Amino acid sequence: MFKRTRWMVVGYSLGATTSYLAARRLRRTAARYAPNEVANRVGATVGGTARSVQNAVSQGREAMRDREAQLRTTHRIDAGASTRHRTRAT
Repeated sequence: MFKRTRWMVVGYSLGATTSYLAARRLRRTAARYAPNEVANRVGATVGGTARSVQNAVSQGREAMRDREAQLRTTHRIDAGASTRHRTRAT
């Protein structure tokens, strides 16, 4: 009788402990992959990768605008010509 009770208590304890630890680990993992945490970790652990990507995109856009202005002046294209053309078509 005592043998069964002891093993039942041991089994119940092990089951409760492992389910608690598994739930705790699952909550931590879910919190780690929340959108805000992912953005913070990427920016912090890789040495500002998010910031450097943002800088690269802004530099690319600036270079695109400069090149477009250069092409417009080279080919004598009015800056508002494309918008006027679109409004006539509609």
